[in-house]
Amino acid sequence: MRKRLVLAITLLLALLAPAVHAAPARIVAFPWAPGPTQTADRMATQQVAERWIVRLVDPPLAQAPLARPDFAVFTLGSPEVGRLQLDSPAAQQYRSRLDQLQTGMFAQIQRLLPQAQLQRRYAIVFNGMSMALPGADAAAIDRLRAMPGVAAVYPDLRYQLNMFSSIPQIGADQLWKSRAIGGQQNAGAGIKIAIIDSGIKIDNPFFNPAGFSYPRGFPKGDTAHTTPKVIVARAYFRPDLPPLPGEETPEPGPEASSHGTHVAGSAAGVANTNATLNGLTEVISGVAPRAYLMNYKVFYENNSPFSGQSFTTESIAALEDAVADGADVISNSWGGRPDVDPHFDAIVVAAEAAVDAGVTVIFSAGNDGPSLSTAGSPGFGAKFISVGATTTAKTIASGFVDVTAPEGVPDALKQKAYGTAAFGPPIKDTMFGPAPYLPVVALGVPSLACNPLPARSLAGLVALIERGTCPFSQKVFNAQQAGASAAMIYNSEAGGEAVIQMAPGPHAQEITIPAVSVPRSMGLGMIDWYAKTGAAARVQIDPRARVIDQTPDVLAPFSSRGPTFQGSLKPDVLAPGVNILSSGFAEGEGIQKHLGFGAVSGTSMAAPQVAGAAALLKQVHPKWS
Repeated sequence: MRKRLVLAITLLLALLAPAVHAAPARIVAFPWAPGPTQTADRMATQQVAERWIVRLVDPPLAQAPLARPDFAVFTLGSPEVGRLQLDSPAAQQYRSRLDQLQTGMFAQIQRLLPQAQLQRRYAIVFNGMSMALPGADAAAIDRLRAMPGVAAVYPDLRYQLNMFSSIPQIGADQLWKSRAIGGQQNAGAGIKIAIIDSGIKIDNPFFNPAGFSYPRGFPKGDTAHTTPKVIVARAYFRPDLPPLPGEETPEPGPEASSHGTHVAGSAAGVANTNATLNGLTEVISGVAPRAYLMNYKVFYENNSPFSGQSFTTESIAALEDAVADGADVISNSWGGRPDVDPHFDAIVVAAEAAVDAGVTVIFSAGNDGPSLSTAGSPGFGAKFISVGATTTAKTIASGFVDVTAPEGVPDALKQKAYGTAAFGPPIKDTMFGPAPYLPVVALGVPSLACNPLPARSLAGLVALIERGTCPFSQKVFNAQQAGASAAMIYNSEAGGEAVIQMAPGPHAQEITIPAVSVPRSMGLGMIDWYAKTGAAARVQIDPRARVIDQTPDVLAPFSSRGPTFQGSLKPDVLAPGVNILSSGFAEGEGIQKHLGFGAVSGTSMAAPQVAGAAALLKQVHPKWS
């Protein structure tokens, strides 16, 4: 039955493909580096206890029905399809039994290892405990593994956080038209999607709760941070790593990443939302816009080198709560390393138990491509769906140089990306030009402009200069002294088509004109165009966003791929993950970045689209597992 759902999602993602050159996309970099407001001294010295997760031999509640088919499962249509009933008398009795067994086992562990400190207990998707074992050596862990009643002992691993065009590309708009769904306005209705991530900013317009109402039994968790759209809010903080001020709630704080807000929008952002990015407004929708969202924050900012990461202990707790809260789909845009054997990753055990409880579980494959065997644990567990990333047919990109005149400009001189300078005034919000330009080589001087140029030789013109020999800022200063209105540096022969972010050097503080860098082919082409058209040649520098075409369904270079540690084929499916426009990652600092919209790349952005697709399929086929 799971294969049927995976196959159906595969077919859904393959249905349509409309047509964008992915301009410099922001890949959400993993593992996370400190943000701009996280200073090195604050990140340096926090000590954390070594923790281990102990699994006991009895199955957790979610897998007890596998041993006893009559136990605690409500079947929806066939013996293999069911949903765990946590409140049934049998379930309550079994959980009580597990609680007694865990209490007795921990007492035995403390006799063996007196330093053991209990941190969390699990019973639904994992039968066991997380505990701090300060000072425990390998021999102590081996003794723990050998204790009667202990099935396995796992290290507490660290995990890092791994749509306007993608909706038709995956065929979601076609499925919206099905009789069972009844249009976009009903797509995903009643389905609950859990997002285990860095928190959801409920005030973002993509989560407008208008027209929604809480389902029976909700809200749950910290209800001060729920709405009729985001119906659960929970946060999980490591005891020895408290959150930074402002990060204490289930929502992302001023220093947090917008990651959870972004992926939640891709899965279930409300339909017909206006998203503005760099002056361009697009109407966007999540894949399942009427679905409910459930927010489980395990990634948070703290005073340690592990800020922005999560750990096994808290992540299992979030998985367990998502199942207990009634999630239909759990979306996980995070993972570990490709060299971790999934048999030693307790998250794999817990996530597979969540599938046995009747929940569809999605993981991103990771961003460690393009090498083979880079799909990391836990993303290559056998029972859940692993997702890689592809390009979309259209994307939003910003920052282009275009030669505009005279008529007949070659396509090669249009829509070229540019790099910015860390000196001089930036070009932002409005376009510079069209303005006349002049290659400095046309002045009869070297193209590098490392020496002063003839007075007034560039008055009112954009100076076109070749990279090399001297610092960027020295070239631009010389152009400014000759009267230039702006400067463009085209790359050297060695640099080729790379777009350079230009660092400051001599005279940087004296520069008052804007400067950008362009690929070598653009510079040489502009020289040829000037030789042909003379003073009529015009160029513009446009910082605003555009919708551009690219080849769709191309595997993103960063997307992790198999074969896996076990030799299996992963990921299971691919979905758009390059330059995905969604809520969060907006321009601005602090909370403002969570309230707007941004385009970022990663398998993290692909996984929630599969989560939305699974929600639609569950709506159409409620009897599917």
